[in-house]
Amino acid sequence: MNSLIDVKNLKKFYGTNKALNETNFAVYENEIFGLLGANGAGKTTTLECIESLREYDGGSISVMGLSPEDALKKGITGIQLQSSSLPDLITAKEAMKLFCTWRGVDFRNDLLDTFGFKNMYNKYYKSMSTGQKRRLHLALALAHNPKILFLDEPTAGLDVEGRVTLHEEIKKLKKMGVTIILASHDMAEVESLCDRVGIMVKGNIKTFGTPKEIALKTKNECSILLKTDKKIDFDFFNFEIDKNGYYKIKTEKILETIHEIINYIKSNDAQLLDIYLEQPSLEQRFIEITKEAQD
Repeated sequence: MNSLIDVKNLKKFYGTNKALNETNFAVYENEIFGLLGANGAGKTTTLECIESLREYDGGSISVMGLSPEDALKKGITGIQLQSSSLPDLITAKEAMKLFCTWRGVDFRNDLLDTFGFKNMYNKYYKSMSTGQKRRLHLALALAHNPKILFLDEPTAGLDVEGRVTLHEEIKKLKKMGVTIILASHDMAEVESLCDRVGIMVKGNIKTFGTPKEIALKTKNECSILLKTDKKIDFDFFNFEIDKNGYYKIKTEKILETIHEIINYIKSNDAQLLDIYLEQPSLEQRFIEITKEAQD
């Protein structure tokens, strides 16, 4: 796969505090790569170093073969910061004109329309909701058609409707060929959007993979939940019965256990009414990794 961003042995110190500790990862073309971590894990610092907004103390960063500074100057990268602001009395149209002039491109009314400002070109920034401000900043970050987009906690502070709307726009950008790096501590957001994830703990990435791959590395067992037409004593399994009458059997050997369960049900002249798997979650694995790092 073609990597657009390569981060090698990245170090950043704040006094004696080691914010980034030889961080290594790559981001591939047209993927959404998520940096997942608790507050203070190093996500924002990592992004700011790649964005050329913060100097780093060691290691190297390549953005499509360029330094972060040159990539920003050439318009390869677009940035939506975790916390952004514009003057209270600037309108959506004026903000877009300002950014387009800065980037040397034609006015992008198409982006304002796409992100919900079709009938609000003259709305003042101070009058916008949190969701509208988030969408405007995303539109401004895309004014020059960047190849790579950085999103730092893009849906922080949004209500459910605002989150869903912004998630849909992010997915559309991926379909248009934009490569996206997203920093978040929201498990549901990462699982919904990201092709691959790196979990950060204390300035280092502890594991990589798809959300599903990382979740399956958990030490927790899978659970098989099933319901039958009559009560059965699964005497060779440890099981629980939940409030809905489902038997819950934990196992590390899913196929073998299901086979045994079905045979046992048949031998008791019973019928299987429903069965499903309750697999480990990304959140469970994240908690495990965080605790391991603290031990």
